[in-house]
This record gives sequence, C-alpha cells and structure tokens, in this order.
Amino acid sequence: MVLLTLGIGCGGSEGHSDLRYHTPQATVHTLLDAYGLLDLPQKEIDRRMAIGRRFHLSDPDARRMAFADWDEPADEGLAGYVFGNLARAKDSLRISITENTAHVRSADPEQHIRPVVLQEDEIGWRIVLDESVPPAVARDLRQAWEVRANSTTEPAPSGGLPAVPELPDPPAE
Repeated sequence: MVLLTLGIGCGGSEGHSDLRYHTPQATVHTLLDAYGLLDLPQKEIDRRMAIGRRFHLSDPDARRMAFADWDEPADEGLAGYVFGNLARAKDSLRISITENTAHVRSADPEQHIRPVVLQEDEIGWRIVLDESVPPAVARDLRQAWEVRANSTTEPAPSGGLPAVPELPDPPAE
C-alpha cells in the first residue's frame, strides 16, 4: 500500500503523456513492476532479499526512464540501490509532495530506508539518483562498477542489482 500526502502543489500534471510517470506513485509502481514486484507479497520480497536472490528485470526501458539523472552505465548500481530500498518497504511506502519534489519514505517506523526523491520534469515524475543515494554509497557503487568493467576475469554487471547496504538510523528531526 502506498500512502500519498500532499503538500503545496499537485500529484500530476495534465501535460505528461506517459501515464507510467504521471504521478510519483505511478513512477514507483512502474519501477517495481519492471522487476515483477508490484503484485508480489512483501514477505516474499523480504525472503528473496534475505537469501540474496535477484529479481528479474523484465522492462529495462521503463526502469531507465524512471530515473531523471541516469547518465552513465555505472548509474545502474545507483538505480539498484534505490530499487532495493523501495522493494524493502514496498507495502509501507508513503509519498509526500511539495511543489515539484516528492519524497518516498517508509510509513513503518521499524523500516529504515533512505528517502527516495522524485522531481517533476517534462516526462513526468522521475527519481533523482543524486538526491536518493548517499554520496559515499554512490562513490562505492561507481568504483565497484569500474573495477568490474576493467576486470578481465569478471564481466561488467548487466541488469543485476548490488546488495542494498543497511542504513543507520536517520537523525532525529
């Protein structure tokens, strides 16, 4: 279940022709559906993640389009980090919107995920990797990508997702 909390602004623009990105909720659903998670129970998602099982990407174009700033191949790891956070809290996601920025968080106080930030642009509401992935994690994921891409023994990842590291408790607001 995704809860929507509106701030100043609206949840979608009449000008977006692709309904998969028409609202922040639609974008999150599109990303989860690209991996077949939309109809999967949270308990099964948790089980698969606990044993390190990967999810099958069935719509790479929809996944890529869900991100506003996916500029280079190494950004696939950052997208995986965001996807992993959303998947861990799929059934308790809460979306708040202020003007053209949306934040996706878990409504469950026991579930600590990094907030996912979406910005509204000409395509619709899309996830901003720069604001959704901590700089240190982004640096580590990009370095891991480079090591794998330059390795002669191990091919660069293609569609796989990195493990989602545990996040520390968020600071008190």
